[in-house]
Amino acid sequence: MDASLSPEESNSLNAHIESTLIKTGHEKICYHKGMQTIPSADSTVGQQQLLARIQKERSAGKKVLWLTSGGSNIAVTVVIMAGLTLQESEGVTIGLIDERYVPVGHLDSNWQQLVNAGIDTKSATVLQVLYEDLSLAATAERYDTCLEKAFSDADVILGLLGIGTDGHTAGILPGSSAADKTDQYVCGYQTKVYDRITITPHALVHFTAAYTLAFGEAKKSAIQELINKTVPIATQPAQILKNIKESYIFSDQIGGKT
Repeated sequence: MDASLSPEESNSLNAHIESTLIKTGHEKICYHKGMQTIPSADSTVGQQQLLARIQKERSAGKKVLWLTSGGSNIAVTVVIMAGLTLQESEGVTIGLIDERYVPVGHLDSNWQQLVNAGIDTKSATVLQVLYEDLSLAATAERYDTCLEKAFSDADVILGLLGIGTDGHTAGILPGSSAADKTDQYVCGYQTKVYDRITITPHALVHFTAAYTLAFGEAKKSAIQELINKTVPIATQPAQILKNIKESYIFSDQIGGKT
């Protein structure tokens, strides 16, 4: 488990994970390069571990940069933020791992979906992605500058991610220009559905720790490829998770009985 947790926190989380393993029929946690895979019935264990990590870092007086995702992680983000005290939130900066290039306040905006879900950022600093009347390129450039400073200022950089059925993570789609960025924190690019602003592999490898939640039968193929194969990031962007200092994958599609 996470070495930065106190013995009491680790024991509590281990007990929860052990319960999850029993329920799902899995027997152990596995390691793949720099990546730890943790069989989990749902997002609860990963959610609790990330919350405990933020609290631990804040209790040590460290400045935390927390980047989070949309989709199913919106509800997780709201719960984690609710679990932080006002004092703990004061040293937290929260921003998005990826955002859809839509007007400010649009219902398809990941940040707007967090707002609609009731997120209370308390005293945390919020990194804004979308601005009125900025082009896609200008929006990406502005967020790139913002994140470069945020990474420099933070003592600890934590990420909450997911994995798509196509093997993407963050907003980095297979074959996209974002997969090739080695000197930028952020990339903006066009897709058939949404134009996207996303952090890049360059940003991801600077994370202190990544907590990735991926559940459902539809994710099984992508997760098994991530665990069992080494392919180019352009082919399966989630491969970058192996190159992060601490990388934890929570899924119900891990282990011999999935």
